[in-house]
Amino acid sequence: MNGPWERWVDGWVVESVGDVFVEDDQLPDSHKAIKKHRKSTGDSAPRLHA
Repeated sequence: MNGPWERWVDGWVVESVGDVFVEDDQLPDSHKAIKKHRKSTGDSAPRLHA
């Protein structure tokens, strides 16, 4: 076999990275983004239980 799949071990293989570094406090908060999206689309409304 020849190809990139030969390097597969247990997950993705990183072949290259950029030279931009982001500090931890500058990383986006995915939880806040999801919560904001749900509020804006009405998905955060309480569920009615039948």
